[in-house]
Amino acid sequence: MAGKLKIYYLAITFNTLSHNTIMTIQEKIEQDVAWVSQSSSLQAKLLNFLQSLKVQSSSKRNVERVLSHAGTIEDSAANEVTKIINEEFGRIDGEWH
Repeated sequence: MAGKLKIYYLAITFNTLSHNTIMTIQEKIEQDVAWVSQSSSLQAKLLNFLQSLKVQSSSKRNVERVLSHAGTIEDSAANEVTKIINEEFGRIDGEWH
């Protein structure tokens, strides 16, 4: 019986410890940033990564801005543009190999 109680105690202790070590995303970021702050080369890599995220995010915002103008052209104007594109770019000039 003592062996079963010991195993049960270890299971409860492990379960409690594992729940105490669960970190929020914010806490994990803070921990990682503190670790990165020990090295200037790691700081530079982190900065480059964050800058690339900002560039990727800004391109998405540009798409959203462009799409905000969708539907503002009248049907007749859209038909004319489509006709011109098809006439000018719907064929191949010169020899095709």
